[in-house]
Order: sequence, then structure tokens, then C-alpha cells
Amino acid sequence: MKKLKFGIISAPLLLIVLAMTLIVVAVLIVASTKWSDSKIVSHLVVEGNHYVKFEEIRSTINDYALTKQKKDIDLDSVSKLIKKNKYIVDAKSSYGINGELVIKIEERQPVAYVVDCEGRLLLSDHNAFIFENTIIPKDYKLPIIFISDCNYNIMALRKTLKFVESINSTDSMDTDILLEFHLAKDSRLILAKDKLYGIHLMLSSSGNAHEQLSKLKTLYSNSNIVNNLQNVAYLDLRWNNKIVVAHKS
Repeated sequence: MKKLKFGIISAPLLLIVLAMTLIVVAVLIVASTKWSDSKIVSHLVVEGNHYVKFEEIRSTINDYALTKQKKDIDLDSVSKLIKKNKYIVDAKSSYGINGELVIKIEERQPVAYVVDCEGRLLLSDHNAFIFENTIIPKDYKLPIIFISDCNYNIMALRKTLKFVESINSTDSMDTDILLEFHLAKDSRLILAKDKLYGIHLMLSSSGNAHEQLSKLKTLYSNSNIVNNLQNVAYLDLRWNNKIVVAHKS
């Protein structure tokens, strides 16, 4: 059987073929990009929203982005528009494989209700960012913090929120002990009221929350002490291995 013989392609001819191939590829890329940029954005996909409704996000960007050509839309501007919503921490905008506008959002996670100095029921995330309570379900279970001073200590609020988060951990049995919190002026101090007897409590913001509340549970296990709680003004749980009891005058 005779072997087929192929001629050797000269270097100049090979370079010409490669150059023409690259030109064709470049032309196709440019044409594809122009075709893609001229497409009308009509479909929106929102990911990561639990509280903010899809319709609210759509209405926010409707005039700027939807029914417009992709070349007329700046994705960074879309994200900035979305982040104007106080419930949203971050937003990233991109296009899906079918040309749809995809917005991935990160919402603020409420960790406590806040009653401010004007008596309004608001929400706070773990960074002490306070925002309106308009879309959280009314039966949403969160601890409540009362703020009586309009010029409150932001560090005190942050430490109170950290304390709240620590006792609300999934492995904790301390969640149902405290009824409410009252913001202290001193960030080292946590002021609370217990749920069972309505006793005012003083706790340390830097101390272990579970250890402090464990002392309270031990105290409440003593029936003799419980029978005399009506004479107690407050309990100070900040100290190691002891509880300071302040009696009503």
C-alpha cells in the first residue's frame, strides 16, 4: 500500500492562515458583542431576598434598566440603586446565560427589635444599624431593646446586641430567661429584666453571658429566695461566684 504524502506548508503560508483565522475570530467576537449589547433586557432574576419583595426590587430599577438595551445599562449603577434600600447590605448585578439581568443581594439580618426614644418599634442588625420595621412579619420572634436616650451610646448598643446574640445561639437554653433589655449609658453594662419574675438585672457586657445567667437559674432554684423576690430592686450578676442583691428601700 502506498503511503499518502503531504506537502510541507511553508512558514509564510502558515502565518497567513493563522492571521486570517485570528481576523475571522475577532470579527465574530465583535459581531457577537454588538448583537449582545443591542439586546433588550426584559427579564429579571433576584437571588438572596427573604424580606424585600421581588416587586419592590423590580420597581427600583424598572425605569433605569428594564426594557433598555444592555449597552445603555451600567451594572454598577444598578447595584447602587438596589443598595439604597435600607434592608439591603450589598447587591451585585450581572447577566445570565440567556441575557437576563441577575441581581444577587445580601439583606440585613435583624437580631433585635429596638424601641427608640420616640417610642417607635424599629429593627437592628448585629452592627447596630437601626432601620424601619415595615416588612418583618409581626410574629417574628426577636429580643427587644429599649433606648430611652436619643443620644445613646452606640458602643453600648453594639455590646448589648452581641450579648443578645450569644444567648440566642441555637445550643443555648438561656433564650427564654430574659424578657427585655434597656440600653445602659455605660458600654460595660447590660441592663435586662427577667421573664419569670420581672426582676431588673445587671450583667457584664464583657463577661460570659451563659455563666452569668447560670447563676440566676441557681438562685431561682432556691424557694426561700424566690419567696422574697418582691423586696428585691435588682440583681447584679457581674461578679464571679456571687450575686449582689439590692433591696427596695
